[in-house]
Amino acid sequence: MRRGIKEVLSLFHGNFTVITICTLITFPWIRAFYPYESVYLKALGASSFIIGLLSAINRLIGVITTIPGGYFADIYGRRRVIIIGSSMTAMARFLIALSLDWKSYFISSLILSITSFWSVAESTILVDSIRVGKRGLGFAIYWATMQIAGLFSPYIGGLILETRGAKGLRYTLFLIAVADTVKTMVYARYLKETLRRRENEKFEIGSLFTSFINTFRTLKSLSRPIKGFCILSVINGYAWAMIMPFIVLYALEVISLSPVEWGIISTTETAVILLFRIPGGIVADRYNRKALLLIATLADLSYFIVFILSRSFLQVLIAIIARRIIVTLAEPAWSALQADLVPKEQRGRVFSLLNILSAIPGSIGSIVGGYLFDLNPALPFYAFLPFNIIAFLILYLYIEEPRKS
Repeated sequence: MRRGIKEVLSLFHGNFTVITICTLITFPWIRAFYPYESVYLKALGASSFIIGLLSAINRLIGVITTIPGGYFADIYGRRRVIIIGSSMTAMARFLIALSLDWKSYFISSLILSITSFWSVAESTILVDSIRVGKRGLGFAIYWATMQIAGLFSPYIGGLILETRGAKGLRYTLFLIAVADTVKTMVYARYLKETLRRRENEKFEIGSLFTSFINTFRTLKSLSRPIKGFCILSVINGYAWAMIMPFIVLYALEVISLSPVEWGIISTTETAVILLFRIPGGIVADRYNRKALLLIATLADLSYFIVFILSRSFLQVLIAIIARRIIVTLAEPAWSALQADLVPKEQRGRVFSLLNILSAIPGSIGSIVGGYLFDLNPALPFYAFLPFNIIAFLILYLYIEEPRKS
């Protein structure tokens, strides 16, 4: 027990601590709003198809911009990209909060997606700041911190939705904007660079095009397991985008849960994540990560079959708790395995590549999901199931553990 506490405390220094603190500042408000974003958009006048279309365009634009972001993070340094990008994100958040209809919301969220180019730099500097052999635990602690910060946020968001209506959620959008502004100031003051910059490196407009070319050239040098992750990014990107914007709508409109009931379910799920995230990191560092990911994929398949057929608060609650325990124990294995397989000098580009390979089919998936949901709310979830089976097979055939030196 004492040894485990020492292992956890040993990770809290430098950039890891800075990023964790910033998560505590921003995540509570993000978690209060975004589970109900689809409901908010409907209140602003958007149809299910429009919600899927907005999700598709924002996903595609956001990920395309992460390619130069990842390239610049590897060339000019992570800290510089993070500070510039996070300040732009804070301004875009204020524009979203001021939007009064779905069209202005779309334009503002498009601007936000463009400013998200720095997210890969943030992920990369976090990976750089956790020593090898402790990355499963490090990711688990970071994610656990996110869940602590947002533990009661879905319930608060549901309460606002039920008492003040969907447009009452605008208050949380203003709080997100303020929190992002504070986050930028903390990063500017305390974040430290982890990459040695090249001497006399100056920005040139041609490097924007070079970033795209070099990111895709990285494919040639990737190992078989990382190519497997690339295939999974395509499959999962499409399948999850097809259902994610519509889970809350299905719960409220088909299962007939109230916003507060959905908030209680989301808060319970967060509590389960909190309980099992750090044990999951320890499991990921000690046991076969591929096996953990295979088990988690089967858990997703089983859960969505049950979710489609559920018709009560208790049924959904039990299904979500069961799935979340399994998936939370396995999730750190995903990031830790990728981090160990990708060389440090390529991480920015590879993470960008994985993002865009997910976003392009994901953009199509969101539109298809919106169209299917308007035909029959259960159709996107039925369509998700065969892709989940394919993902299981790709994991089994392609992904291998790195050899230990």
